[in-house]
Amino acid sequence: MFFCKCCCGKRNRKMLRSVPILVLGLDNAGKSSIIKRILGEPIISLVPTVGFNRARVEYGNKYEVFLYDLGGSEDFRTIWKQYLGTAYGVIYVIDSNDFQRTEENRQVFEELLSDENMKFKPLLL
Repeated sequence: MFFCKCCCGKRNRKMLRSVPILVLGLDNAGKSSIIKRILGEPIISLVPTVGFNRARVEYGNKYEVFLYDLGGSEDFRTIWKQYLGTAYGVIYVIDSNDFQRTEENRQVFEELLSDENMKFKPLLL
């Protein structure tokens, strides 16, 4: 059977709504580990994220969720702002055992919340 690529192929493909979610937090907070668990992948040994990683999860045959794991090093945090405008929401990860970085976490989180592009966006802490 022959299907033309111009229209028949598109009709058979399900249309999913794309939902970009940023996964942010300080370096070594567990962002990549959380994404691995969401994907059902084993957490063996992870190296710090340099730049970003992207993971895709299909939800309920309606949504295509893209999780953007952005690096949390001090140098890379300035780039977060470039992604905030197009993100649907944010997951902010805090390592509750890292007491020494509590103040740094507070400052970074406060700066994130004060960004104009964060207004009215869902946030999971």
